Amino acid sequence: MLEIVVSYYNNKQFEKILDLFSDSKITIYDKSQPYKIPKWANIITQPYKNPKWANIIRLKNIGKEAETYLTHIILNYNNLSEYTLFMQDDTNNHIPSNSDFVENINKVMNEKQQFHLFKSTWREGGEVNIRTINDGYLDIKTSDADNIINTLPSPDAIIKVCETFNINLPKSYTTETCAFFILHREMILKRSKEFYSNLRIWSIKNDKNYWVLEYIWKIIFV
Repeated sequence: MLEIVVSYYNNKQFEKILDLFSDSKITIYDKSQPYKIPKWANIITQPYKNPKWANIIRLKNIGKEAETYLTHIILNYNNLSEYTLFMQDDTNNHIPSNSDFVENINKVMNEKQQFHLFKSTWREGGEVNIRTINDGYLDIKTSDADNIINTLPSPDAIIKVCETFNINLPKSYTTETCAFFILHREMILKRSKEFYSNLRIWSIKNDKNYWVLEYIWKIIFV
């Protein structure tokens, strides 16, 4: 049995994927509500609705997709599906080919693979991004208007979280980005519910912590 977990904000492109898995359990976490709305702002957001899928859960818009994934694990720790696919809503940005994506999902389950992190792009039509992490250090900068911003809290953020949560950190490893992955429940259950609860708390303590998790899902689930 496959359960597909979607972290939804405002992009409905993911529905094209869900339509191809009519026999799967679908859980959509709706984070379309802005986290902080100024009192003077006249903002009205409508919750996500689609009659095809009944299991839609509203969440506070914090912690990006990382908090969504961890929340799902915590809420369903004792009732996980055999396989869970975690994905964001904007598949048009991150999934180069829907047909290849679906084929790989089925391949993972048919071959009884335990974990698979999908190759993805940052923007539609872009190149697949794969990062190499050496000695736990990763220094990434992004541009925001005229400013250059550090993506992670610090270049050694991966080292710190691995030490805090007793996550084995390889000397060197490569990882896909954007956090689209499928795994068997046994990989989740290798760690305690308390582990995921504490990791979720950590993930929302800093607005950049969810970026760190993007680069360590692969080593959490080993």
